[in-house]
Amino acid sequence: MAAVHWYIARGGLKVGPFTAADLKQLATFGLLKPSEMLWTEGLSKWVAASTFPALFPAPAEKRYWLALAGKTRGPYAIDQIRAALGSRQVTLDTLAWRRGDPEHVAQDPRFAIAVYRAAIDNGTMGGIAYV
Repeated sequence: MAAVHWYIARGGLKVGPFTAADLKQLATFGLLKPSEMLWTEGLSKWVAASTFPALFPAPAEKRYWLALAGKTRGPYAIDQIRAALGSRQVTLDTLAWRRGDPEHVAQDPRFAIAVYRAAIDNGTMGGIAYV
């Protein structure tokens, strides 16, 4: 079976080829944006990367990273964070952020508190705002 090769539309150019694993890694590190267009042989048109759940999970499936013991740990789902709060494995002083957030968000304790409030209140991250 031949490998599937994917291409990204960037600056009017067709960039690639990439494997599916390459695309996943690019998305994980924020180097592939949900709004970018992808194409592979067999597709009749370019499609937004956001349409691939393996690359960009739905909001309820978002994962978060925590600063624990001086290291970045994760990813964690919101229900895992809720359980860690309940068992006092993390506190409201533990920094939390989503992959791809600007660096200042990762260092801002207000965002961590918003993550924890969402975990306690209803387990969703929709509409989080700084407190």
